[in-house]
Amino acid sequence: MDAFTVGVNDFVNKNVRVTLDYLTYKISNIDTSKNIDGRSVKDSSDAVQLRLQYAF
Repeated sequence: MDAFTVGVNDFVNKNVRVTLDYLTYKISNIDTSKNIDGRSVKDSSDAVQLRLQYAF
């Protein structure tokens, strides 16, 4: 598996953090194509992740 992530963090205050990440990956030994409702689809291997963390 090969993966790449790039992201941005922002500490809103001492208890709150916001994270935005872009992820892309490639899994060489797994076929991610599927037939759904008669259409052939394949995982694009891209994702955007938004996280809000609160520390108490």
